Amino acid sequence: MWLLTGANGYCFDHENTRFDAVVVDGASIAAVGTATELRLQFAGHIERTLDVGGATVIPGLVDSHLHVAALGEQSLALDLTGVGSRGELLARVTRHASKLAPGAWVQGSGWDDNRMQGGVPTIDELDHAAGGRPVLLTRVCRHAYLANRVAFERAGLSASLPDPVDGRYGRDASGKLNGWVYENAARPFLRAIPSWTEVDWEHALEVGMRSALAVGVTAVHTDDTRNLGGFAPTWRLYRRLLERGVRLRVHELVDWHVLSEARMVLLGGEGHTTAAQAHDTRQRSGQTGSSSEGLTHNGGMRLSGRNDLDLADWLEVGAAKLFSDGAFGGRTAWLSAPYSDASETAGTPMYTVEELTERVQQARRLGFPVAIHCIGDAALDAVLTALERAGRPTRAITPVARDRIIHAELVRPDLLHRMARLGESAVIDVQPRFVPSDFPWVADRLGPERAASVGAWRTMRARGLHLAGGSDAPIEPVSPLLGVHAAVTRRQPDGTEPGYNLAEALTPVEAIQLFTSDACFANGSEGRKGRIVAGTLADFTVIDRDVVEPRHPDDIRDAKVLRTIVGGETAFEV
Repeated sequence: MWLLTGANGYCFDHENTRFDAVVVDGASIAAVGTATELRLQFAGHIERTLDVGGATVIPGLVDSHLHVAALGEQSLALDLTGVGSRGELLARVTRHASKLAPGAWVQGSGWDDNRMQGGVPTIDELDHAAGGRPVLLTRVCRHAYLANRVAFERAGLSASLPDPVDGRYGRDASGKLNGWVYENAARPFLRAIPSWTEVDWEHALEVGMRSALAVGVTAVHTDDTRNLGGFAPTWRLYRRLLERGVRLRVHELVDWHVLSEARMVLLGGEGHTTAAQAHDTRQRSGQTGSSSEGLTHNGGMRLSGRNDLDLADWLEVGAAKLFSDGAFGGRTAWLSAPYSDASETAGTPMYTVEELTERVQQARRLGFPVAIHCIGDAALDAVLTALERAGRPTRAITPVARDRIIHAELVRPDLLHRMARLGESAVIDVQPRFVPSDFPWVADRLGPERAASVGAWRTMRARGLHLAGGSDAPIEPVSPLLGVHAAVTRRQPDGTEPGYNLAEALTPVEAIQLFTSDACFANGSEGRKGRIVAGTLADFTVIDRDVVEPRHPDDIRDAKVLRTIVGGETAFEV
């Protein structure tokens, strides 16, 4: 047992309790209160004390939607985040290419054409900058790319190639390829790039996990199976890193295409225990499970380490991940009317309503709820129709039978009542940082009337919808405090202008709840995490200033995470 003291603490319970001390017993919270009271109550049992010197302590922050493997991958490749001009992008490509072997792929990500002076490079400029090497640069939204001619050749694509049904290739006025690649038209390029080894991905995954811990994140709901080549290698790598002591709780979404593989692994394949063995393990340890067929969502295994924690507290399977459309940046988000600045298109639906419904039903049959990427209003309409036709999830091998609508960026007012009818069977997974990143240019894409319905968080809350907060890193910075700042101010961190549509802004308390108790509700862990109360897991984020009752909203932006405590152990400290 140990005592955390000297805290400006917020429990985030129903009574809005404040505290200055917490007693931790193993991986759980034993008691919360004042240091004087707790020292008396636990006299003779406190083995050590951690005095945080007046720092703010809140429940461990949770990111409800990100891509941990991609976050690590981006940090190890050419990072084009924040590039402000075409010349700067080309200079970075040239410098990076000069360090590579002849013929090696130049891969980069994070560029945003809406914030680049001079627009994007031409295909000729990319050819020159790369010195004969193939180039594939992923836009910040990860729904559009830039490629050069060598990359098209390596991918086996000719200038006369037709567009696939779920993507397209950009062309100039004369019909020639201009280097733009949209949505799943990128698949031939991705197949042509030499695959990383499992050792490479393990390194990237650890980098991503530690990046999250460094900004106060104690648990992630992540989407990695496409990056890591399937469910089995994803599961294996996370287990390996957790066993090595990387203390980050992981809830892993499963790409729809690998659901059968995931089910096989969870039922006993790839070195995992069988369902019966998992049930026996849970019975012996006095635990109960709510999943169908006696599954423990992770094979019932235990982690090595000082606390000998059950893997159920660290690694669990999530919903089936699907995409219904793209993103605003590349005009691939699916709208019910054409784009205001490109009347020839209304976006790119990934499936018909019938196809999407069948995929949801197939996930249901395999025991998975669904988590569907949805940006545009037509996409949201289709997602709601698919969920309505498929019926609510009941049997699930996930911790909770609860669907997710991921992003829900453009919410038409007439769709709100259908969203509300989903009740507790669904969560709206929002990314507050999208609003300051997308405005003001998104108003040109959509027009002022539709733009007013982008990021309608307060409206959705008022209708009783369950929201959860994520970053979608590496698309946005992984820091949840930047997400909280965006939810409160609806402007860029360094901006001085009023926020965009402040009627939809949240209070600091509401915004932090998105990344604590609300995110925990999304995966059914709200009884064990997201609050600082006796009996819950000892996950804390320790911050150098008050972000719950800040003197100024920019205190949230400027706050520094001093320590991340997960399961009663320090996982990061400055």
